[in-house]
Amino acid sequence: MADPKKISELAAASVILDTDVFAIASGGATLKALWSKIKSELTGQNIPGLVEQIDGHIETVADKEYVLSQNAEYAYDIDSFVNILASGTCTVEIAINGTAVGGLAAIAVTDAESTDAASAPLSVPAGAKVTLTVSSNSVALDLAFSIQTTRT
Repeated sequence: MADPKKISELAAASVILDTDVFAIASGGATLKALWSKIKSELTGQNIPGLVEQIDGHIETVADKEYVLSQNAEYAYDIDSFVNILASGTCTVEIAINGTAVGGLAAIAVTDAESTDAASAPLSVPAGAKVTLTVSSNSVALDLAFSIQTTRT
């Protein structure tokens, strides 16, 4: 097995390979593990507190509902919504199983980037559907967005 990777090496790496070795401290001992083994152990595991985001881009914006997640794999909280248009304006709503997320119910989106914080209700249960609905579209083009989430 190759020498373990250092954190500084990981920061500079563009891709972690299945053959990369990691040092893991456990009970006073240092173990070595292949990334392929670590990855297989983590696959399908919920990791509470893990911060993730949903990114999207809608080139030709229309007044309609867009499904972001049909069946959430894990429970998570929606923390915020970052958005911008190339041109035009529209209104956006983020919803969980058809219920608008607090603070994200009537977001005016323009060509100036904005960040909107979510408030209750913001918890997405496992199996939930998460949607983005556009309305009041006025020649809106290139909606880019990120939804920051934290697993629960």
